[in-house]
Amino acid sequence: WISFNIFGGNIKTATTLDVSSYIPRYTLSGEAVDLKLSEAMAALLGDRYVEAVMNADYDISTEGKTVSALKKQLNGTLSFSAGEGVIQKWQLSRLIYQAKQFFETGSLGAVASEDFEFTSANASAKITQGVIKNQDLNIQAPRIVVEGKGLVNLPNNSIDYVVTPKLDISSNPDEEKTRSIGITIKGDLSSPKYNIDLGSVVKDRVQEKSDEVKDKIRSKI
Repeated sequence: WISFNIFGGNIKTATTLDVSSYIPRYTLSGEAVDLKLSEAMAALLGDRYVEAVMNADYDISTEGKTVSALKKQLNGTLSFSAGEGVIQKWQLSRLIYQAKQFFETGSLGAVASEDFEFTSANASAKITQGVIKNQDLNIQAPRIVVEGKGLVNLPNNSIDYVVTPKLDISSNPDEEKTRSIGITIKGDLSSPKYNIDLGSVVKDRVQEKSDEVKDKIRSKI
């Protein structure tokens, strides 16, 4: 095992290199403890898009002689969890905040903030031939639950992901409506397109009107 400090936390990892065949094979497993996401993102992406402390586990393997081959043969699993934090200065955080405004006001108005504060976040993923598949992103925030699922294709350098903010009615059983808005993230990893799925908003509104009509009919029976 190798242990080293980085980004305000510690990474403990076991790495092997198998050169018994013509194509070298690599394996990497371990854990990251108390990493500051803000420092990691500043170093890797150029800005502090997320402020939070993260823990992670990973077990991955790959083989090849080129970067392209290493991406295509990447397999394994990974997971992470984080406590309180904030997503900021990012188009995704603006759209999540806009969804939160919709839940509160019923309309998609101008974004008043670029910050989205959360209380916890966690996710896991399976990697198969360079394609990272996640189905269980869960971000908890006051009155909001943000779920996510989709694919990151490393060989093709692309992403196809859906983030879904939902109104959390668990703390308020009297809340009659469960609203949700889909935010799609698609395209090249270096410059993906972010869009709010207005179809989900329309569907939500139609369902509300349908429920209102049914309630009126029941009250007259």
